[in-house]
Amino acid sequence: MKILQKEYDPVIGANVITRYEKPLYYLDFDNVNESKLDETNPKKMIGSFNTIMAKLCNKTDRILLAGLGGGTILPALKSKNKTTLDCLDISSCVIKQFKKFFYPVLKDSIDPNITKINYYNTGIETYVKSCRKKYNTIIIDCFKLDGIDEAIYTIFDDLPKILEKDGNIIIDIHSSRFGKYSNNLRKIKKYLNPKLWKIRTYLSNAKDSYEFGNLIIAGELRSPIHN
Repeated sequence: MKILQKEYDPVIGANVITRYEKPLYYLDFDNVNESKLDETNPKKMIGSFNTIMAKLCNKTDRILLAGLGGGTILPALKSKNKTTLDCLDISSCVIKQFKKFFYPVLKDSIDPNITKINYYNTGIETYVKSCRKKYNTIIIDCFKLDGIDEAIYTIFDDLPKILEKDGNIIIDIHSSRFGKYSNNLRKIKKYLNPKLWKIRTYLSNAKDSYEFGNLIIAGELRSPIHN
């Protein structure tokens, strides 16, 4: 195991660490692993959410990714047309280490229709206030070291202004990191205006998915769902 770079980020209150153990690159926040990338197979979807993205983001367009991390989700994103991908991350250290270590491994696996990647060192709750673009797909893949970042969910009522009419918002519920799926789902639901959103849950290891609308909450089923 070799540590390639270690840098403290006061914004997230942790060291951002890139380490390498052939053939895997790891991005860690202190002792919490955020991303894993297999250099022998960059398209390999390591992690349930990335696997789900490969199914849900098939030929979408105009994509906003909130929570860049190690960028291992990027090979799953497919665009119908030539487009740019907008990536947000609150950590400048994450963006820096992604560009230095992860992007060179991933670049040949990214859809050629994604012709440019824009990086913004900000959170989605700030970005949405000044954004003048419209997106077909918004992916929210953010968490704090001690659990789901519930502050992010307070901006749901603002998201329709940057979402195309037929667009989707996909949220990683991080059930593989932070406990029961049903508990995390309830936390999210309390922020949702039922007049704006209908929920569709998509589970990586369940026989059925609940298809009710354009806000997709994705994760692993670790306990019964209470809709």
